[in-house]
Amino acid sequence: MIQSHHLNNKRKRLEPKETLCTFCQKEHSKNMDKNYFCPIFQLKDRTNLLVYRSVQFNKLHIGIPRCEGCQAIHDSSYFYGLTLSILITAILGGLFYLQYGIYVIFYLVFGPAFILVLGPQFFANIFTKQKNILNKKEGAKKDLLVIEMLRNGWSLTQPNA
Repeated sequence: MIQSHHLNNKRKRLEPKETLCTFCQKEHSKNMDKNYFCPIFQLKDRTNLLVYRSVQFNKLHIGIPRCEGCQAIHDSSYFYGLTLSILITAILGGLFYLQYGIYVIFYLVFGPAFILVLGPQFFANIFTKQKNILNKKEGAKKDLLVIEMLRNGWSLTQPNA
């Protein structure tokens, strides 16, 4: 099962033996630290009592080969997405204040959710598609070891209580 990766005990992760970039399929990874290490999770125990909730899970980082160009695109696309989200939120906040006055307080509740959660990832996906590469999640789903682990009950999303 782990023929395409080897275990790095020092860093507690599975590192890829393949060097062809999964995201663009053109360049090769020259540095192990430039690769994307996708966290995957497996639920160990979930407790749901009336007043107490807890969840225990295993976490493993699987290396996905990535060239330096794709790493630069992934990093810059998230930064540009965050900047664009803040700008859009500020402009809409100003417009809402001009239109509704004090009722802009409702916007202040939902605006930060857009800035921190939805906006950067949405715009980062658009920017990476414009550069004709896969985003981090799509690239991780193409790795054979990740596919095998997902079939065996692991997940790309962290379990919560």
